[in-house]
Amino acid sequence: MPAPLPPKPLGLFLGSRTAQTVIDVFVDPCCPFSKKIFLRLVEVHDWAEATASGKFCVRVLFYPQPWHPQSVMLVEAAVAVQHLNEAMTVPFMVKLFETVTDFYDASTYNKSRQQIYEELSEIAKDFVSKDEFLERLQFQVVEGMKNTGNLCTQDIKWLVKYGRSCGVHVTPTCFLNSIEAGQISSGWELSEWQALLEPYFAA
Repeated sequence: MPAPLPPKPLGLFLGSRTAQTVIDVFVDPCCPFSKKIFLRLVEVHDWAEATASGKFCVRVLFYPQPWHPQSVMLVEAAVAVQHLNEAMTVPFMVKLFETVTDFYDASTYNKSRQQIYEELSEIAKDFVSKDEFLERLQFQVVEGMKNTGNLCTQDIKWLVKYGRSCGVHVTPTCFLNSIEAGQISSGWELSEWQALLEPYFAA
């Protein structure tokens, strides 16, 4: 049986999916530089909507790095929220980033997977049903199989496969209209994003 294909485009979209200017950004929630660029791009999106409504879109592609093993669980949490109420995913991520250091190595090294899910559910409950959130993260029992993951596992596979196919290694990595834009930095201020994007909006 061939591997399943995603039913819709991958990622979390901020802005119009038909926009002429699209930033794809690969982020790992446990990466401090990903936190910086995510929060900045929320600000950039708000500015773009006020300046050139419909012309700009950010597509966030969660991309857990293997040296941050707990990051898979954070991405699962984001995917679970997106499954339950996509409009709440950005607010959930903003809230998660407020205390994300609680999920860094020093804080999680001796915790179980279930403990981390429970802690994530305390954040998610402000945006979606806690019970439904945890249900999506529970191990899926399939007779005769021992490695079935949870209801978010397939999304993780697709996101990682897509990132690999794009040659993404570090996070964050940005693409502008499908071409990697190495000049973009997580440390950019709003004014630097404006300088990059304004010529596209004028076109």
